[in-house]
Amino acid sequence: MSAFMAILRMQLKSKYGLSELRTNRKNDKKAYRKQVGIFALIVFSIIVLVGTYALVVYAMTEGLMSAGADIAMAGSIVLVYGFLAVLLMILFFGLFIVLGTLFFAKDGAFLATLPVPQRTVFLSKLAVVYISELGVALAMLAPVVVVYGVMAGMGAAYYLKAIVIWLFVPAIPLLIASLISSLFMGIIGRMRHRNLFAILGGFLGLVLMVAIQVGANMFARGLDDASLMRIIMQPNGLVDLMGSGFPPSAWAVKALITEGLGGVTHLLGFIGLSVALLAVVILIANRIYYRGALSQLETLKRMKKVERSAYVKGIKSPVHALFTREWKSVLRSPSYAMNSLTGIVIGFVVMILPALGMGTSDGELKAMADMLGQGDQGIVTLGLAGVMALFGSINPAAATAVSREGSMMALAGTFPVPFGQQVKAKFWFGYSIAALTVLSTGAGALIAYNLNTANVLLAAGIALIFLVSTTALSLEIDLLHPRFNWKNENEAIKQNMNSLYAMLLSFVLIAGLGALVFLLHGGMDILLLSGLIVLISAALCALSLLALKKTAGKAVYEL
Repeated sequence: MSAFMAILRMQLKSKYGLSELRTNRKNDKKAYRKQVGIFALIVFSIIVLVGTYALVVYAMTEGLMSAGADIAMAGSIVLVYGFLAVLLMILFFGLFIVLGTLFFAKDGAFLATLPVPQRTVFLSKLAVVYISELGVALAMLAPVVVVYGVMAGMGAAYYLKAIVIWLFVPAIPLLIASLISSLFMGIIGRMRHRNLFAILGGFLGLVLMVAIQVGANMFARGLDDASLMRIIMQPNGLVDLMGSGFPPSAWAVKALITEGLGGVTHLLGFIGLSVALLAVVILIANRIYYRGALSQLETLKRMKKVERSAYVKGIKSPVHALFTREWKSVLRSPSYAMNSLTGIVIGFVVMILPALGMGTSDGELKAMADMLGQGDQGIVTLGLAGVMALFGSINPAAATAVSREGSMMALAGTFPVPFGQQVKAKFWFGYSIAALTVLSTGAGALIAYNLNTANVLLAAGIALIFLVSTTALSLEIDLLHPRFNWKNENEAIKQNMNSLYAMLLSFVLIAGLGALVFLLHGGMDILLLSGLIVLISAALCALSLLALKKTAGKAVYEL
């Protein structure tokens, strides 16, 4: 136990920079104040987001009650959706985080030399991920639990059970992610193209989760009125039906809202599943963890002979060569690939979900499609452009392009290519991912809704113009404040605050243009309004590219 706690403390200090904070407090007051200011800004942002989410939950509950549902039914619907969202989100992103933290960390070789069992190292790393996800679970569950508790007048036992459930909520999805990752890495650890298989496995997990949700939704929609009424009339029948996509969400809600022994029984079952999964994960990790983790550090024995001409074959320019290098770097790293490229998949999936029956009935989908097809096509086009720009901005590729170089950044000055050309290649790399996201989102919109192809292409064009500015600004943020002292690739891309700053800035710009459209669309011709949005986007492009060029010129001497 002492070894576990020692490794855990070391991992937490490394992850959250606690040692650096303590050192700066004594020796560098300016850096210390900067760190405290950033922390305060993050806390304030989280409070604003959680408060906004609480208002949405309250409005949703009120809306269900005004439609005829009592507080128990409305509360159970909101609770099960809340728990389902948290569990699935932790499961999906937890799979990527577990792979990056446990299997692709740079400290794997060092920890393997310690005189402790491999399960101790495994559990200490898993505990770090678990502690992080506790914060995510708290931010997403607190509004749902508190709003229902206040509106229903729940007592102290309700909140005590909520605290216990919160402590175990991240456990089930993280343990499932750890089980899948351990088995997967144990199998592919000896393969030549193991990184490629890891990337494909991560995206396969996303497809599998969507398929499960679609299957559960299609099952619910396939019930006739009599069967549906029988389910609703049963105790917690509606909770079971809505939570069928991921049953632990229904167990957590029943443990929370069921009074007496029934609630305690559901709570013990929820905890028991966590303990059982932990036992299985420990058993497997004790045998195969190092096989998967250390295999990433091995060098393949067989090297293919490469002719000298192959080094320059297909390379058209230095920027093209560096652009290709960026893509290869990301595709060789499961952590980089799954964090940078996920938006391409998510944009398509989110748009196509209504066509698969997720959250709408056939009648509702048809009405939505008819409305989009027959409504004001100018507004529909601008709205779709905003959605495309939003999904295109949610990727950390550009905002971490410099930081991902790590200690290798010292070699940038030795390249026979001006630093401005290197920055240009990183820009085109980040922009290419944003462009692919726009295309996938547009394809999903064409499939799911009755939209005119020309309008979708026009929306994509507007989004692509706008995304030039967000990509340039994201890269500039990373140029100004790069993070080179990361311990593993997951820290470089997933835990890099530059990604958060870039996303927040993108959201502000998108929200600003959206507000402008909302204010002017009633009194301005839609063609003029569309031209104004394009003009503003183009101006943002020019200004951001000029700022990036200027920053790159200064950064070469400072990095």
